Amino acid sequence: MERNNTSFPSEITKVLKKVYETYKSKTDQWSNILRYYQYVIRFLMDNELLDSLLIAHQMGTGKTLLASAVAITCLDRYEVIFFSAKTLHHNFIQTVKDTCQIIGVEDVSSKMSFVAMDAPNMLTQLNKQVMSLDNKMIIFDEAHNFFRSIINGDEKSNAKKLYNLIMLAKNTKKLFLTGSIVSKTVFEIVACFNMLSNKELLPENYFQFRELYIDEESGKIKTGVRDKLANRLVGYVSYIAIDLPREPNQVVSSIIREEGGYPQLFATQEKRVEMSSEQYKFYWIIREREIASLKRFTGKERTIQAMSIPKSDSKMMRTFFVRSRMVSNFLLSDKKFEKIDIKLDDFNEINSPKMTEIVKEVNSTEGKVLIYSQFVDYGGLKSISKYLERAGYVESKLDDVVDDAKRYVFISGKIPMKQRPLINKLFNSKDNINGNKIKVILISKTGAEGINTTCVRKVILTEPYWTKTRDEQVISRAVRQGSHDMLPKEKRDVNVSIYLATKNSEFKTDHPIEEITIDEEFQKKSLFNYKSILDIREVLKEVSIECSVLNYGSCRLCIPTNQQLYDDDFINDVNDENKCVIGTIKKKELKEVSLEGKTYLYEKDVNEVLGYKFYEFDSALDKYVSMNSSDDRLDKLIELI
Repeated sequence: MERNNTSFPSEITKVLKKVYETYKSKTDQWSNILRYYQYVIRFLMDNELLDSLLIAHQMGTGKTLLASAVAITCLDRYEVIFFSAKTLHHNFIQTVKDTCQIIGVEDVSSKMSFVAMDAPNMLTQLNKQVMSLDNKMIIFDEAHNFFRSIINGDEKSNAKKLYNLIMLAKNTKKLFLTGSIVSKTVFEIVACFNMLSNKELLPENYFQFRELYIDEESGKIKTGVRDKLANRLVGYVSYIAIDLPREPNQVVSSIIREEGGYPQLFATQEKRVEMSSEQYKFYWIIREREIASLKRFTGKERTIQAMSIPKSDSKMMRTFFVRSRMVSNFLLSDKKFEKIDIKLDDFNEINSPKMTEIVKEVNSTEGKVLIYSQFVDYGGLKSISKYLERAGYVESKLDDVVDDAKRYVFISGKIPMKQRPLINKLFNSKDNINGNKIKVILISKTGAEGINTTCVRKVILTEPYWTKTRDEQVISRAVRQGSHDMLPKEKRDVNVSIYLATKNSEFKTDHPIEEITIDEEFQKKSLFNYKSILDIREVLKEVSIECSVLNYGSCRLCIPTNQQLYDDDFINDVNDENKCVIGTIKKKELKEVSLEGKTYLYEKDVNEVLGYKFYEFDSALDKYVSMNSSDDRLDKLIELI
């Protein structure tokens, strides 16, 4: 189906409505195991109606099952290559195995190829398995990590090289799976949609992209070109979210707290904790060093390559002010940064008022708790575990779980991959729904992308991150479809806390002190950047293939005039009038004519070859739509008027 056409939205809507009738009949094996929005994607890919899609489905909506269904379906025509972090391979393979068993076919997971995106030899792995990406189906899990790597890397990076290979590939089906399409900067969508379209659909130059589409003051998409940007993305997006319907005429509120639905998620609470005087004193020493280092970048010319963010911005992303952020969590002197063992007595309120408060919140929470930190060692999860131990908790081993509700477990990159699913299973077990055996699970970024928990009542974010999508990923580990079914209805909810270290009010110095701490700065910037992320999500929702069928509202359903939606030239496109006219034809403004028992509408139009424009009623869309100028019925209608 041709996407660059005003008639595409109405045509795909017709198809999806017909597919829903098939889905409801439950006459095939897939309709019994897939939800409607999953079934639709499998149908479109299987019938070659669409070749590439961004699966922008919120975390916890079953993207892995969807991808496995598409892969199994298309394996007889395409070699399937699955790209993800190494830790996610097992999850996809197991899902494929389970799906094959349910539909009664032999396991086909061994016929698929797997590439570890986080491996230094990623391209070597790929080259060993395939000669090219032509005629392949490529599936990327947690695709936002790939998009970010493309724009952060130089021309020699694995991500940039893979981007170029995909852009050159022919007859390639692509599925990009992500619950957070924009991870850190809106420019990430350029990498995504250029690969989906196999052309420069959006400007590869960072500055040109921002100049054309982004309002620098607000960080949002420019009001005057929002429609132009949306037109370019039509047909490339499937968008599913917890707060949106999953089937036609579904009431969303009915699935919150219900069996098979989602737990109620309450608004995140900020917990501000003042650093101790000793902690803040050393924190300030670290901050002075970081600020001095930052000044070395000020005023330098920013170089730019295609599909890259400015180098200074990229450098800043890699720096992250790690030391000051760790010291904000737990007092680490220069010596302690290198020291492996610290006495248990050091894990006290003076060295970390924040972690002391976190343990208090854990103890006051009814049910299981998930704690996240970006930092694994001291200054992060390791320190939190010690504070828990001071409070009487013991790390649970796989073979020594006892029923005392004072246990915690780790899932991080330092835990062997084979042990992680076993630990996860133990935490999720039916006899631990209230945390009677293991109350706390500590996870790092590794845990934030790959594990699913059940019956978690509290999520604690130890420190802010500079993008809110990371927070969403963590929270989604606890908020998933059916995740709280084992709990009674009144307990199917999740509270979230985020901790911010603030400056010590009693600390005195002759040096100027920043008004806010690094924690507060990260929180402030992440909330500002989140505005643009939410803005682009709204655009993706409006252009998604499901929008009209599932009644999202404000859908980009153009009046089908069979014209191009956009001009390939970016500058011409933003200056031209919007080709997508959204609305319905008002019957009272037009004249009627009948042909073979059917009523048509028409009006004079000097731009039409016949001098008139005709409209027919489309029952699938429940409105009148324009008829194609090549329609054979037009000659007969002209004779009648």
